[in-house]
Amino acid sequence: MRIFEQDETNLDDRIVPTGNSAHANQTHQQRRASSAELLQAANNSGLPGAGMMRPISSSQSVMTDAQGLIVPKKLVNPVLESIDRQNLHREMMFNQKIGKSVLNQKSELQRALEKQKERQVLAAQNLAKQTEQTIATELGRVIMQRAQRLEQQKGGSGTGASDQTGGSINPEYLNARAKLRATVDTK
Repeated sequence: MRIFEQDETNLDDRIVPTGNSAHANQTHQQRRASSAELLQAANNSGLPGAGMMRPISSSQSVMTDAQGLIVPKKLVNPVLESIDRQNLHREMMFNQKIGKSVLNQKSELQRALEKQKERQVLAAQNLAKQTEQTIATELGRVIMQRAQRLEQQKGGSGTGASDQTGGSINPEYLNARAKLRATVDTK
């Protein structure tokens, strides 16, 4: 226990009183005496390590006030220390100012709008697939009807060839041809 007492005296020697030096010296000595009494009481109690305190390393600079209390240090602001952190902070503040979400955090309204857009896109895709399928089935039906007509025409070609040509010519085609003849004749 001699080592601990020696460390404690070193601790007390490190404390630098400020303010009224006569009063500070007196309070310093009173604290030293009371701490020594506490140490002896702890040693007499028989509990291992009961009165032991970790000594403050000499590399740390400890500031104390007039009452001998340790004055807290002002913490270092990492944003002000690092240029990278300053740039990051500046960018984040700018993004916040313009309303851009960097962390992909969206409001409830934005999420609802996205879900609605996704549903609309899926519905449009499903509609396109259905129309393709219906077109394919309609196309197949039209092709089958034409094939049946062609077979009927081939089957009935021996009865009357003039009826088929007269019936197969489109009346709009005949009207357009008549108009062309009329314009050519007038010139």
